[in-house]
Amino acid sequence: MNPIYVVSKLSPKTTAFNSSGGVAEYDQALCAALTKGVKPKHLNAFKLKYCHDYTCAYDLGLQLWDEALMIASREGWHRPKGKECVRRMADLAIAEVALPRYFNSDVARAAFVGMEKTRWHRIGRHQYELVYLAFEEWCSEAFRVILDNQRGDESD
Repeated sequence: MNPIYVVSKLSPKTTAFNSSGGVAEYDQALCAALTKGVKPKHLNAFKLKYCHDYTCAYDLGLQLWDEALMIASREGWHRPKGKECVRRMADLAIAEVALPRYFNSDVARAAFVGMEKTRWHRIGRHQYELVYLAFEEWCSEAFRVILDNQRGDESD
């Protein structure tokens, strides 16, 4: 069963799947069991990206901001506008996934973060890519855990 279907069954507000597509329906309890072991931040990223569930966007923003601050510390970023610039990078990753047509250029991304275009091209773009990569890794991890839980469930 596709992990997107599994997670979409947990939130009635999602639009990713309206039916099982010809396969047996999973009930909500089974879908919840299949997400056991998925960290909340990973599940939030997965829900936002694949299930279009925007109810988790605020919590995800805080979780990704925390991750971005850890990345900034680890990488030794000089942040001229402090934590706010890093916060906007986390928010940009979420906004870019939720509303991709609005953030399809470096000019739009730089403006959202509050950087000059030249600074964005020199420094900001690379920094943002690390934050966005963290978001994508969270989605992948949720996908992996759900698939592993399905494999374990099938072998019982």
